[in-house]
Amino acid sequence: MKEPNVFKLGIEMTWLQCYRMKWDVRHLESVFRRHRFLRCHLQWWTAVVRYHQLLGSKQRSFWRLLESAGNSRALWKTLSGLMSPSVTQTTCITPAGFVAHFKNKVDAIRASTAGAPLPMTGRTCSSSLSSIVIQPRHYSRHRTTA
Repeated sequence: MKEPNVFKLGIEMTWLQCYRMKWDVRHLESVFRRHRFLRCHLQWWTAVVRYHQLLGSKQRSFWRLLESAGNSRALWKTLSGLMSPSVTQTTCITPAGFVAHFKNKVDAIRASTAGAPLPMTGRTCSSSLSSIVIQPRHYSRHRTTA
């Protein structure tokens, strides 16, 4: 399963992790239900197990936070661990590297479409909208008397 291409700019994107994993589980389930292959079932079930492990770790982090509510030192240690990302999750992206990444991407797209013919377009509209007048609607109310 391919990891989503997301720049992690020093923050742990927990909601994005959960959302993406849930989407993957649902997608793999629909693939399994469509094809009914054993391989698809194993991929789906592996994704379900990983999703439950992620939710379990999030739940344990939450309860650790609640347990340390009375002790300010333990609370700060828990919050600090949750708020600051680990060293393995961060990547150092420099502004020059960021620009180079997109410049290379644009150059690659331009190179791959350099010999392609121009797209065919239909007729274009020769008139333009110069003004608009909105007329109020009059509704008739039928009242019945009993």
